[in-house]
Amino acid sequence: MDDVDDPGDPGDTADDAADSAGAEGDDAADPPADAVDPADPTYDYSPDGASCGACGERVTRRWRDDGDYVCVDCKEW
Repeated sequence: MDDVDDPGDPGDTADDAADSAGAEGDDAADPPADAVDPADPTYDYSPDGASCGACGERVTRRWRDDGDYVCVDCKEW
């Protein structure tokens, strides 16, 4: 009966809590191995208009093209 944990024994409970806290702390410190980079937006809508990155025309709808937001006329589809 020496191998059986006594629920009334505070020493065992403290040891179990410390073991559990240590295990959770290790997992929380490591980033997930399958982490995904956030998606980059490919479209921008500006109700007041914004300048096209290629021609400078002020438009409300722009699409990403080579890192810039461009109007429909400058976008290579």
